[in-house]
Amino acid sequence: MKVAQMKIEINKLEEIELDSPVLIEGLPGIGMVGKISLDYLAKEKDFKKYAEIESDLFSPQVDMNKDSEIVPRKNELLYLKRKKEKDIILFKGRDQGTTAEAQHLLSKKVAEEASELNTSFIYTLGGLGTKQLQKDPTVYGAVTDKKIKDKYKEYGVKFDRQGPIIGAAGLLLEYGRRNNIPGICLMGQTHGKFIDPNAAKNLLKVIEKDINLEIDYSGLDEKSEEMKKAVSRIMKQQTQAQQSLETSETETPTEYIH
Repeated sequence: MKVAQMKIEINKLEEIELDSPVLIEGLPGIGMVGKISLDYLAKEKDFKKYAEIESDLFSPQVDMNKDSEIVPRKNELLYLKRKKEKDIILFKGRDQGTTAEAQHLLSKKVAEEASELNTSFIYTLGGLGTKQLQKDPTVYGAVTDKKIKDKYKEYGVKFDRQGPIIGAAGLLLEYGRRNNIPGICLMGQTHGKFIDPNAAKNLLKVIEKDINLEIDYSGLDEKSEEMKKAVSRIMKQQTQAQQSLETSETETPTEYIH
């Protein structure tokens, strides 16, 4: 029996023309840093969706909305036209795919779309897990060409880490490079086990400087405070549980005579 070839489709809702846009990617990952960044930016600057990305290579599930209706997994491409600055494309959503094949095809497809729109630069966003929560998380970077680094060092980005960049945050840069589009991966220092709006904020602050995009961070600051309180409660509960366990282990066991 012939097995149908699985695929990824970009379904255009409208045809757009942009002026040397930059592309920013933010999908789920460590600390949900990239996703938080783009969800916030899309809402803050009123981006408009122009395409939906669908695939039978995405996670084998559907989501349920507030009306209890099922919603298929989709990623999105949005855009913002600007008069005096470069236009912006956002690549956001809820799924990177469950296999290596899916993640490669997704990044390749989006890089080809970026090339068709004459994209001039790609930013990918993610988290770098360090098992620590910081008041001012460091932003680490990886680039398609080492000549790019000096500019971002001025923005406080550190380039002193090595290792794999898994998923779209790394693959989109590679497929972008194959299409002659330079780019940088910005990784916010984060614990790894908690959602981290604070790390997301620091990624956006780098982009804000680089493309002259003024962002109001008050919403992210509120989310950060909520997360700090939640994490503090969790840590306190874990400490109390550990102390209780240690106390019970040191107590003299009671002997029972039957």
